Amino acid sequence: MDAEINSLLNCGCFEFHPAGSAPPDDECQKTTLRCIFAIKHDLRRKSRLVAGGHLLDVPTDVQICSLQVKPISTKLVSIVADKTGLKQLCGNFSNAHVNAESSQKACVPKAGYEFGSRKGMMIMIVKALCGLSASGADWHRHFSNSLRSCGFEPTRCNKDVWIRLAEDKTHCECICACVDDFMTASKQPEAVMELTKKEHSVKGEGPCDDVALMWQSVHLPWHR
Repeated sequence: MDAEINSLLNCGCFEFHPAGSAPPDDECQKTTLRCIFAIKHDLRRKSRLVAGGHLLDVPTDVQICSLQVKPISTKLVSIVADKTGLKQLCGNFSNAHVNAESSQKACVPKAGYEFGSRKGMMIMIVKALCGLSASGADWHRHFSNSLRSCGFEPTRCNKDVWIRLAEDKTHCECICACVDDFMTASKQPEAVMELTKKEHSVKGEGPCDDVALMWQSVHLPWHR
């Protein structure tokens, strides 16, 4: 739990205000925080601090979900890569959502004992913390803007398959993402991976396995 909270603090996820502070404006809604504990498929234990998004009012005309690449598109990218001699690499973004600014104004009236010396202070959630209603859409918007800044553009057939002309102009490089898991195809995928690492923390980098098989369970990684 301490590791999770420290990680979020390092990401600048929260702003702390003196105990008893009122929300900054009428648009700021009150919510709660709680820790979710889980055991992953490889038996690693993980705690995740999440916000109570169910307590927030969300306009019905606002996009709140993160889009993800279609399984058939992932298979087609793998086929094209194989036929054109491109290499593939996969990876996972660490604490992906909190890389993005939150589009929702939410606060926690009192910090718990888990926050140490900050206990009792009012917390403003400034990053797209998991659990917030729009955190998925906020992350997707952030990652899309990041790809555009690197010269990638979404394809017409699937907006979560991104391509750009390689620097040597001999082929097109590709990135496709399923929330915080992503795959890149290029003659030099390591260079694309390093470009991604400039803005995000990437873990689990490695070669792709049978993508078609992996897509049978979204929760399984694409890589070894």
